[in-house]
Amino acid sequence: MALSVIMLHSDKQPVLFFNEVGGNDEMRLKGIWLVTEIDNIEARALYKKLAARETKDIVVYDWDGAMDD
Repeated sequence: MALSVIMLHSDKQPVLFFNEVGGNDEMRLKGIWLVTEIDNIEARALYKKLAARETKDIVVYDWDGAMDD
């Protein structure tokens, strides 16, 4: 189960914010993933500091122009 909100800004792209994420016991401790923009240096530095693995050659899909500039 997850609780999320799409935040709309007049001068920015929409942002999907996850407030709560839950899972059943079978799926716990199987890992998590998230995506950030390649130029988000601050986020990438934080994830690296937290020992996250940065994958290469990932493809991200979006609908309704969510990733447009």
